[in-house]
Amino acid sequence: MGTPRPQSRVVLYSGLTGFLYYGYYEWMIQDELRAYQGKGVIPGLNLVVGLRQIHFLSEYWARLADRSVSDPIAERLPFLSNS
Repeated sequence: MGTPRPQSRVVLYSGLTGFLYYGYYEWMIQDELRAYQGKGVIPGLNLVVGLRQIHFLSEYWARLADRSVSDPIAERLPFLSNS
């Protein structure tokens, strides 16, 4: 079977693949909306909403476990959290 891949590389490649897929999906949806309505929608809104949900759910589960978890992404992007 071979040797296992480093976890950091797997996460990095998975993230890049996800962003490529999301970009392609958004481009296709925008193109379809322009064809039918003559206009598009706000790009990336689904991504922001999804990241906010992940942030608040991780805070919720950390509170239930009585743990403190930092979120470096939300610290750099204030629109993801309330702070």
